Amino acid sequence: MPPCSRARSRVARALIKRRGLVRGGDDSLPPGCPLRSDVDMYAGQEQHKRALRSNLFKCKYCGKTFSSEDWLDRHMDRKHADELPSNATSFCLGDLCDVLDCAAAPRLARTRPRNDDDDYTERRGGDDDRLDDDRARDRRGRARRRSAALATPCDA
Repeated sequence: MPPCSRARSRVARALIKRRGLVRGGDDSLPPGCPLRSDVDMYAGQEQHKRALRSNLFKCKYCGKTFSSEDWLDRHMDRKHADELPSNATSFCLGDLCDVLDCAAAPRLARTRPRNDDDDYTERRGGDDDRLDDDRARDRRGRARRRSAALATPCDA
């Protein structure tokens, strides 16, 4: 079995939250449901990451800072692997990417800074924005229709 992809899990987690697939929090889901945060393999480590800026990330376990999220992910794998759930009930949210259509939302793979910087939108400009927005809207619409047609994995 291939290892769980942290980036794909991050995208799946963001899509689940954005699409409102879990309403009422973890208490509304049955124990062992793959959408519960206590079953999510990387949820604990992702909560211990902080994006200070678009190019500065901090490990909340030990306080080290990194110039990219990839380096922080590698640090988490090497130094804080003991923080991953060791039980057999942990679930890789990246395995749901085919159902959630993670490929339609590649930008969700990055942890965003908490302050609402508009640096990205200020740097972009021109008529390409409208075309990009139309394409993104089409992708989101297809993904919403696909996910709405499917029941959540925990529906009985």
